[in-house]
Amino acid sequence: MKCPTCPHVCKRLPFRVPPRDHLADSATAGYDQKRELKQFDDTKARVKGLVNAGITAIPRFFHFPASSLTFRPATTARFSSIPIIDLSVPCPNTVELVSAATREWGFFQVINHGIPLDKISSVLFAVQAFNELPTETKSTYYTHDESLSVIFNTNFDLYESIAAFWRDTLRVVTTSMPPDTALKLEVCQEELLAWAEAAWGLAARLMELLSKGLGVAAGRLEELSYLEGRVLIAHYCLYCLQPELSSPQCHLLNLY
Repeated sequence: MKCPTCPHVCKRLPFRVPPRDHLADSATAGYDQKRELKQFDDTKARVKGLVNAGITAIPRFFHFPASSLTFRPATTARFSSIPIIDLSVPCPNTVELVSAATREWGFFQVINHGIPLDKISSVLFAVQAFNELPTETKSTYYTHDESLSVIFNTNFDLYESIAAFWRDTLRVVTTSMPPDTALKLEVCQEELLAWAEAAWGLAARLMELLSKGLGVAAGRLEELSYLEGRVLIAHYCLYCLQPELSSPQCHLLNLY
């Protein structure tokens, strides 16, 4: 299909990449988001495939409503920064800090957590290497089947969300490496498992601090199986030609 903004691209892609001013006339153009999502999904091209194709504008289904892109800064000095917990300080102090951050914020950042920098760098480079494999290799893992231990796609809720995130995502259940598939993850399996083990140790330590803050036995939260299910999610976020139209969450490399 021809597109006035990028005719060289649309000959290679099964859906139209709209011009920047498409919002004004999308209704009259008869835009069908579900159809274009299906066409995009069927190619298994992912965001990396779009970038490799040399698109000059991001597809309409990556555009978020303007209201969801508005940044709302903190209105008081009290909530001007995320709490940072130094895990190298004595335990009683750490328990108090973690408890306060959890009550007032619901989350916090930790430093001096004991995970070596080289292990963090190793898994980030490994995930990048996986995403830069040839399309035919990565397509082996492309699926939306949530029952599998290894899932690779653009968005797990591609057909339900108001817009797609400008990123590709690798999801791996690391409680035990995939018994449901004979596939071996190319280039990154060893690094992912090493990271999962290190992250599990840190999570167990934080669970202990949270338990003490609640006034229960140190291992209480872990006993409740809150650490039993372990899933690693790696978002591969590529350069976006129109960041003002896509979610700001997509402009970083994320590992959870």
